[in-house]
Amino acid sequence: MKHPFLARTAVAGMALSLILAAVAPAAAQQNCLTPREIQEAVASGKILTVDEAMSADGINERPLGQAKVCRSNGNLEYHVNVMDDYGEAAPKVLDAEGS
Repeated sequence: MKHPFLARTAVAGMALSLILAAVAPAAAQQNCLTPREIQEAVASGKILTVDEAMSADGINERPLGQAKVCRSNGNLEYHVNVMDDYGEAAPKVLDAEGS
């Protein structure tokens, strides 16, 4: 009789783990702007374009993939990947506000 109870408890625990794993990435991205919010922030002059932010940081190449803009300690930052000297993607965090 104890085995069916343990089996149900184990299944419920696994289901809860899967639900939490699915929710966690969404919660982590709540501090990031949507692509539309990024466009609006650039258009209004609130943030630099990704090219301007990269140039201000001395990076003279295009980002690999899509840049994200996220809030960190009250500031907006670009999160981009660029090619390093070994030809591999290297993450960079850049000031999006041009402060």
